[in-house]
Amino acid sequence: MDEEGIPPTALREISLLQMLSQSIYVVRLLSVEHVDKNGKMMLYLVFEFLETDLKKFIDSHRKGPNPRHLPPNFIQSFLYQLCKGVAHCHSHGVLHRDLKPQNLLVDKEKGIHKIADLGLGRAFTIPL
Repeated sequence: MDEEGIPPTALREISLLQMLSQSIYVVRLLSVEHVDKNGKMMLYLVFEFLETDLKKFIDSHRKGPNPRHLPPNFIQSFLYQLCKGVAHCHSHGVLHRDLKPQNLLVDKEKGIHKIADLGLGRAFTIPL
């Protein structure tokens, strides 16, 4: 934050996440904290914890002592959850506009995949 206040991209992301966070396919925004740090105002977005993103997850399978492909059931589950997440965003009039492996979070233990980083997201409506 600077002397002009909260950046519009942060406000946009916060409002979109508040609208979309009830889905299990979108990362949950737990709170927004406005903190004075050494006389400078800082804005912190607090999210649920997911251990890694899809890029790191894929890289961990490719590298190491015995490189291996992702199991087909993982890929099928991932694609299903991604489609459900995108459908949820679209049903609420939101375009993500930055879907890439780094913005797709993974909980390896539960096999859950979530859409994150709506900083470039845009709300849209159908013109009447």
